[in-house]
Amino acid sequence: MNYYRPKALLFDFDGVLINSIDSWWMSLNEAFHYYGYPRITKKEFTERYWGHDLKDILPHQNMDLGIATFCANIYHKYFSFITLYEDTISTLQNLDAFQKAIITNTPSNCTHPLLKRLQINKYFTTVVCSDEVKKAKPYPDLIYEACRRLKIHPSEALMIGDTSSDIEAAYRAGCTIIGKKIQGDSTIADLSDLLRLIKPP
Repeated sequence: MNYYRPKALLFDFDGVLINSIDSWWMSLNEAFHYYGYPRITKKEFTERYWGHDLKDILPHQNMDLGIATFCANIYHKYFSFITLYEDTISTLQNLDAFQKAIITNTPSNCTHPLLKRLQINKYFTTVVCSDEVKKAKPYPDLIYEACRRLKIHPSEALMIGDTSSDIEAAYRAGCTIIGKKIQGDSTIADLSDLLRLIKPP
């Protein structure tokens, strides 16, 4: 078996480390209702919005950009619907030899309170959120910023993501990508499968 030997690991947050699809779906529906738009089904949410930066996608749908801000500001109301995947903590513990970062399209006012609530801050050297860069995924800015903070080149990082936005951002940055239930340079079904694919540099 060929192993990856990255200098750092870059994790997407939603859908990779945590199961948060219901919380975002409900938050967005509340925002839609507030702004006078019809609510959407979970299937519609998954197909149209999951993994995308709202600030990027809403203008393309001729929808009010205020929806993105409203959604982020009320997201904490739905924290109770968010769970860590069963193998998240054990996998992170087994990856102690690596520098690790979270790179997420979720804004910082949602991400940091949630990390504190879930008590997984300690596993990461840095966290880069969408409001800390010019453009979020599928653009490569989050990867570039994480690598700058970790003092490595993007080609020395390995990213783990679950959406087409993650895959595109990684390829644009020249970063190896492992897809969780999506095609990347390699594909895993569960986060713990990562342990059989990588070795410390």
